[in-house]
Amino acid sequence: MQWFTIFKKEILEDWRNFKWIWVPLVFIVICIMDPLSTYYLPQIIDAVGGMPEGAVFEVPAVQPEQAIMMSLAELSMFGVLVIVAISMAVIAGGREKVV
Repeated sequence: MQWFTIFKKEILEDWRNFKWIWVPLVFIVICIMDPLSTYYLPQIIDAVGGMPEGAVFEVPAVQPEQAIMMSLAELSMFGVLVIVAISMAVIAGGREKVV
């Protein structure tokens, strides 16, 4: 029963720190970032000075299914890091209050 009390405390603290707003926004940005950067990659390369002479770099067209899979891959990498960062903040906050 002690874990439920701690869980309620953490949920209340997350609500007060507006994590219910910024955590979903981070996940949305992560999902949108990869397909957009892939789509605009040729313009990005041209904007930063282009490719060296003789270099050929062809970006294949991304199909919608591939874009969804890229977004899910981003979530599996960076999403876990966001969850770990949130957990670290919870642990550090708990230790800070004890000490």
